[in-house]
Amino acid sequence: MPGLRAEFRALMAGLDAATDDRVDVDAITIPGPDGNAIESHVVRARGATGVLPGIVNLHGGGFAYGEL
Repeated sequence: MPGLRAEFRALMAGLDAATDDRVDVDAITIPGPDGNAIESHVVRARGATGVLPGIVNLHGGGFAYGEL
């Protein structure tokens, strides 16, 4: 499984929002209801401040590889 994950990361690297200089990406961990850690990303327009509208995107497609 680790080899498959590495191949998947390499395949998706070009689509990573972190490579877009118009946005800032922060990796955060949210405590889950049973003490587990839920990894998440906060993506906002570079230089944006204050309270902004948000979108929560839950997508199970990549979960087959054990990745966020």
